[in-house]
Amino acid sequence: MSVLTPVDMIRSVLRDAGVNGVGQYPNAEDNNDALIRWNLMLGEWAAERWMCFHLIDATCTATGGQSYSVGPGGQFVSATTAEPVGYVDRIEAAFWRSYSNPAQPVDYPLRMIEAREDWNEIAVKNVATWPMYAFFDSDTPLGYFWPWAVPAAGTGEFHLSIRVQLQQISDLTTPLLVPQAYQAAMFYGLAVRVRPMYQLPADPQLERLAAGALAVVKANNAQIPRMRMPPILQGYGARYNIYSDTFR
Repeated sequence: MSVLTPVDMIRSVLRDAGVNGVGQYPNAEDNNDALIRWNLMLGEWAAERWMCFHLIDATCTATGGQSYSVGPGGQFVSATTAEPVGYVDRIEAAFWRSYSNPAQPVDYPLRMIEAREDWNEIAVKNVATWPMYAFFDSDTPLGYFWPWAVPAAGTGEFHLSIRVQLQQISDLTTPLLVPQAYQAAMFYGLAVRVRPMYQLPADPQLERLAAGALAVVKANNAQIPRMRMPPILQGYGARYNIYSDTFR
């Protein structure tokens, strides 16, 4: 884990970016302006799956309701710590854990409906039976998880895989607690972003270093699910004819 403080990082960043020289220290305005750009960069990273180093397992027991709130103060909490989850803009995966056999609960994957337009095509949304699909209506600060069908209260629990949020940097003196691989990506990424602040031209060497450090983080975080074919295309042993669009 990192032991650097933001003010130490910014000082070195401004030196590598060609803003300050050896022995020079940024003033308070320089530090604050760099911190703003740093947090903007982290905000962009937080929206990318490959910049996320961990997926949180968030859970909520079925209440019989049609929707469940997800986010600060919402119904879903961390399955590990039982603490509320932060802002969520996307659900990476979900499953339903049935209590039909309490001694050995069984997990069933839920297929996420990605677009509201597809969700709107479901004619009867309050069917009360076993859930198979789900739609996430992202909003801030709370999003809403809509299962279909709707399970009865107490019959099981929902589990969501959501990205851990990269924390915004609130002050200059608190040590950075991030995985080691993120240090270089933050350093060179910020160095590239502060140069325009001082009307300096782009530095190809810094841009190459930033791209390389970012690639290391993305490669380290990559978790590519096994490819699956939709059931309709599997044909249950039949072969698909591309000319007639039928199974034989």
